[in-house]
Amino acid sequence: MDYVFKRLDKADLNDAVVIFQAAFLQAPWNEEWTKQQAYNRLIDYMETKMGLHLGIFVEQRLVGFIFSRKMTYLESYELWIDEICVDPNYQGKSTGSALMDKLKEICLNEHIERICLVTKRGKLSHGFYYKMGFDEDESSVCLIHQLDKK
Repeated sequence: MDYVFKRLDKADLNDAVVIFQAAFLQAPWNEEWTKQQAYNRLIDYMETKMGLHLGIFVEQRLVGFIFSRKMTYLESYELWIDEICVDPNYQGKSTGSALMDKLKEICLNEHIERICLVTKRGKLSHGFYYKMGFDEDESSVCLIHQLDKK
């Protein structure tokens, strides 16, 4: 498949929202995001000062994206992936792998030393990240504190 990659901007946001909704509606997430909720989440990422947002296109149509942030770490940079989504019609066709490979290439060119992310343990995405060369950091743990609604 012939892919074209480009950094995303606000003009791409509505297409990204559609992909986000479709991707998260599927297992294992099974989350029903409204258009406005998805837009609000993605615009927050889009407006991040050090955002690095990459899209993958087929025949001039956005079919997947990564929203991420370049963060200073001591004397270098690391990239934190906030969202990676691929149109369900393009999943399982190496689209996500091509997108991640391009992101790695950009990171090397921009002197980013590592890529970090958080994902659900044991889900398809977990296996995908292992396949893409990610490893668990045994010295770190993801902690969440759920606040009680009163």
